[in-house]
Amino acid sequence: MSPAHRFSRILSALLVAVLPVACGGGSGGGGNGAGNNPPPSIPPVFSSPTAVRVSQPTPFSNGCLPLQAGTRLYTNAEVEPHLAIDPSNPNHLVAAWQQDRLSDGGARGLVTAVSVDGGASWTGFGVAPFSGCAGGAFARASDPWLSLNGNTAIQVGIAFTGNTGTAGARSAVLASRSVDGGFTWSAAVALADDDGSLYFNDKESVTIDSADPRFVYAVWDRLEGNDRGPAVMVRSTDAGFSWSPPTIIYDPGPGGHQTIGNVIAVAPDGTIFDFFTELGPSPGNPGQTVGRLAVVRSTDKGVTWSAPLPIADLRSVGTTVSSLPRVAVRAGEILGSFAVDPRNGTLYAVWQDSRFSGGAHDSIVMAWSQDGGSTWSAPVPVNSDLDVPAFTPTLSVLPDGTIGVAYYDFRQPGTSTFQPTDLWLATSRDRATWRETRLAGNFDLRIAPDASGLFVGDYQGLTGFGSTFIALYVRTNNGDVTNRTDVFSDRLDTSTLAAARAASLPSARPLRPPAWTASAQARVSRNLSDIRAMRQREWQQWLDTIDPDGSR
Repeated sequence: MSPAHRFSRILSALLVAVLPVACGGGSGGGGNGAGNNPPPSIPPVFSSPTAVRVSQPTPFSNGCLPLQAGTRLYTNAEVEPHLAIDPSNPNHLVAAWQQDRLSDGGARGLVTAVSVDGGASWTGFGVAPFSGCAGGAFARASDPWLSLNGNTAIQVGIAFTGNTGTAGARSAVLASRSVDGGFTWSAAVALADDDGSLYFNDKESVTIDSADPRFVYAVWDRLEGNDRGPAVMVRSTDAGFSWSPPTIIYDPGPGGHQTIGNVIAVAPDGTIFDFFTELGPSPGNPGQTVGRLAVVRSTDKGVTWSAPLPIADLRSVGTTVSSLPRVAVRAGEILGSFAVDPRNGTLYAVWQDSRFSGGAHDSIVMAWSQDGGSTWSAPVPVNSDLDVPAFTPTLSVLPDGTIGVAYYDFRQPGTSTFQPTDLWLATSRDRATWRETRLAGNFDLRIAPDASGLFVGDYQGLTGFGSTFIALYVRTNNGDVTNRTDVFSDRLDTSTLAAARAASLPSARPLRPPAWTASAQARVSRNLSDIRAMRQREWQQWLDTIDPDGSR
């Protein structure tokens, strides 16, 4: 272990011992009040002094969603938040998250909140009109995503209903529009509504065109029964009043090829990029699954698209709890996070990847392109401690070009009954040197909802303005099984950070990973194969179990 890594671990231990008391970490609200003061044997959670709890007790009534035996409902558990900022007023933010996660897919609904003071406080709590518990037409909802410009806010989510009872299975991508900045929402509009026994629409996102907000793009992957998953898009030319029919903008082809994690970003010159992960059988060995991150681009507002431009191969091996290696963490191991530098159009991608540990565990890596996605840098590491698992990165670039990456890691050793987990925000101005700030820590991931692995979300929220990043994240509440997780927001002024730490700038990270071996690639293949199988298994599971009485 390097001296820098050893110092980082000593500092983390001191922070655990001192800061939770000084900052009054607490366990958060949203439950029934029981367990809010964990017993002395459970260490308190650390939250930074500027952290603000966003989520509240569930707005959904008991029994609003009938459940079949074997499905576990995590009431008051919030996961997978997304965050949008108004480019015309950076104090205006809209947040969304999954509310009341279920063990076998989705949640009872999606909840939104609004801030008009840059994330210092939150109000305007509402429910997305997607799921039955929120008055919608589908049993469950998932994957909240937002875009915001002025008073126009658009949220999207997936929604689905099972095939039991009298109702047929449906898989939909839904959108709702707000004209008052996210305080109230229109009725749901189906961007796609498919036979759920044939198609599963997944991992959608929405982007209001920053160059011309009349244009709005929603994109997702549509998984077919033969394991094929093209990238599908709809667009609006009237700020979300109406939408085009779905069109395929990239088809990876038959034979088990699929996209996931499609996200559209707009460059300063108006070029549109759709970033995604592609999974499929290895060309040289069909029995192995391989992955890559890639991008397609459009110069005509999404009418036509380029061939895919490769970013890098995906070498994720997944994450397990360090102290309990048989306990899986369901993280963002197959999803990239993407951003565009608003000054010069440099494209950035970050993702989980094991290349810097030789396939032992995932770290956080980043690549960039300065020629519109045609060529990309070699991946470089972001997280400071490459000796421990790091997972679920979220990326943003400030107007001054500062890069921010939020992620979780297990740099604190755990026990069989407690796995301390930390959330970090790493920032860089030169892509080589990184400063890390601990936003939250010492929370036990083992208390998180179990949804094919311990789950706080495939992604978190991160945006910013000026020299300030705003993070929206989920952490657990130690010892409180009635309120396992909450959503928090936090702000970090990088100009203050730079001044405070100028004398202790960390050295550049290594740029060369160790030699890549066949055994390391086999671990990657097993992980990606397991994820593809899990997607198919969950699809079949909700077909059979969701909405057991067929009431919706």
